[in-house]
Amino acid sequence: MNTKTSKITSILVAVAIICGVFTLMPQKAYAASVEQLAFEIQNFWPGGTGLLFTEMSGKTVIVTGTVTGATEQLDIEIDPGVTVIWKANYSGTVHYPKCLISLSGTGAFEVVEGSIRNINDTATDCAIRVNGANTVDVRGGIVEGKTAILALAANAKITVSGGEVKTSAGNGCYAIYTGGESSTVTVSGGTVKAEKNFTGMDLGRVIYINGEKSKVVVNGGTVCTTGDYGIAIFSSKGSSSVEVNGGFVFGMGYKIIGGNAEYCVISTYDSSAVISDGIVCAWNKPYGTPEYFAGTSKDLTVNTNAGAVWGIHPGILLPQNGIVYSKIGASGGGFFPIDGIIINILGDVNDDGKVDATDIKLLKEYLHGITAALPKPENADLDGDGVLTAFDLAVLRNLCLE
Repeated sequence: MNTKTSKITSILVAVAIICGVFTLMPQKAYAASVEQLAFEIQNFWPGGTGLLFTEMSGKTVIVTGTVTGATEQLDIEIDPGVTVIWKANYSGTVHYPKCLISLSGTGAFEVVEGSIRNINDTATDCAIRVNGANTVDVRGGIVEGKTAILALAANAKITVSGGEVKTSAGNGCYAIYTGGESSTVTVSGGTVKAEKNFTGMDLGRVIYINGEKSKVVVNGGTVCTTGDYGIAIFSSKGSSSVEVNGGFVFGMGYKIIGGNAEYCVISTYDSSAVISDGIVCAWNKPYGTPEYFAGTSKDLTVNTNAGAVWGIHPGILLPQNGIVYSKIGASGGGFFPIDGIIINILGDVNDDGKVDATDIKLLKEYLHGITAALPKPENADLDGDGVLTAFDLAVLRNLCLE
C-alpha cells in the first residue's frame, strides 16, 4: 500500500470512529452556557413528526414547537439559576427505562402551556422523570402519562399552580410520584388527577410520596381520582407529612383519612394528616350505576366545616351530574362532575330537570286514576314512605311555591 492510500485509509478510519462515538453518545441537552443548552434542545431529534424550537432571555430558555409520535428521550441537564420554560406540544410513545423528558441538575423546569404526553399502556412509562434536585412547576398546559411526573432523586420540588397533571388510573399509575428523601409536592392551583379508563379493579393513586421526610401540601386547586378504589394522596413513610390548607381533594372510600391498608381519600403510614381549611371528600361508591337525589349527601363523607351534596350543574352544552361542595360559614366551594351516576330531583315527576306546575298536574292525575303511570314515580315520593298519596301532592304544591 502506498503512502497516499495509507493516509486516506487512516482518515476514513478516524471519521468512522468519530461517527461511531457520536452515534453511541446519549442525546442529552447539556452545555456550559444557556446558549449551548438552547442549541442542544433545538437540535435534538425526537423521532416522529415535527421539531422543537428555542429562544433565550437571560438565563431562561423558552421551548416551543410541536412534535407528535416521539420515540426518543430528551435529556435536559439544567444548571443552578437556569430555567427552561416549556410551551411546546410534545407527545409520543417512549417506554421504560426511557421517558419523554428526563431532567437532571438543580435548575428549574416550568410548563406554562402546550403539553407533554407519553401515550402508552405501561405503568412504568412516564412523561417527565426528575433525576436531580430540580424544581418542576406546572403553571399551565397538560402533563400526561401512565405516571405523569416521576421524581426519584432527593430534594425534588414539584409544584402545580395551574394546568393539568394526569394519569389513566390503574394499579401502579400515578399523576405524581416521588421516591427521593426530602421531596415536596405542592398543589396551589390547577388539577392533579387520575382518570379511570377501563373496567375492573382500579387502584390508582393520584399523588404518591415514597421517600423519607417528604411532604404533600395542598393550598388550592383540585386533587382527585375517579377510579373505583382510587386514593388521592398516599404516603408510605412515617417521617413524611400531608397538609390540606385549601382546595378540593376527592377520592374513593368510607373515610377521608386512614392507614395504608384502608379505603380512604388520604392514606398515610400512621393514619394522620393535617386538614386546616381545604375540603376533603370521600365517596363510598356502590356497585353498578348509583342513583341519588339532588341536595342529599348519601355515601359522601367530608371533613369538619365542609359540606358536599349531590347536584346537577347546567354545564356548557349539557347538564352535568356531580358533587356540589362548600365551606360551612365561609366562601369557597365549587362543583365536581362525575360520570356514570344518576341524579334525581325530588318533585320532578316528569323528569325534565325542574319542579313546576306540570309535575303537580301529573301527580294529581295519577292519584285520581286519570294517568296509569308516572315518568319518574320515585321523584314523586316526597315524604319517602314508599307510597304515593295526597300528602306527597301537598308537599309538592308547597315546594313549587317556595
